[in-house]
Amino acid sequence: MNCLWSRYQNFTNFTYLNAEALAWWYQDDGHLKVEDGIMRKVVLSTDSFTINENLWLIQLLKNKFNLHFSFDSQNRLLLYDQAQIIQFLNIVTPYVQPCMNRKAYRLPPIKPIATRTTIYLPQQILLRQPTREINKQLAALSCFHNHEDSFAIKDSDLVAIITNRKNKQPTKSYQISIQEEYKVALARLRQQAGLTISELVAYCFKSNHVES
Repeated sequence: MNCLWSRYQNFTNFTYLNAEALAWWYQDDGHLKVEDGIMRKVVLSTDSFTINENLWLIQLLKNKFNLHFSFDSQNRLLLYDQAQIIQFLNIVTPYVQPCMNRKAYRLPPIKPIATRTTIYLPQQILLRQPTREINKQLAALSCFHNHEDSFAIKDSDLVAIITNRKNKQPTKSYQISIQEEYKVALARLRQQAGLTISELVAYCFKSNHVES
């Protein structure tokens, strides 16, 4: 893969593949699969390319947009990860034409959050009173004070969270009760970002600079 990337990087003008170009590519050769109102996958029809060319495209999309595509048995590029699908659609939707609205970003249904739930946090976050400490972090995150606020996570932080999914860092589980006043905000952020509740709670700790 590294050799293949080296072959192309010296003579390919990557500036041509910007957000608008990606949007036109997607509108022409892409598909958004939606089931029950939930965006399941993004498909880019690259089946006419060779496997090596698709591997190069995967690397290019990762380098340019932090998008982690794979390819299927039909040699098409795919995004399955919910957060990555949302990230991709946020990039291209400003350039999607009205006649292609079926391919634009759409909010999935809000799923209610159970009062009693299991949270998985990085092992370096050690909690003695998990319910109290986690709810304290939720209270301290400013975007949770106003339930009308929309997506409040920095793009760079979102990319880091998605990247960490690939690394599968060790976690510790905590059975906690989430206070009622934070459940709506958490549900909305999960809907808008495609992140898990555990990832959102871990983000609270990171944002508040809590160390073990």
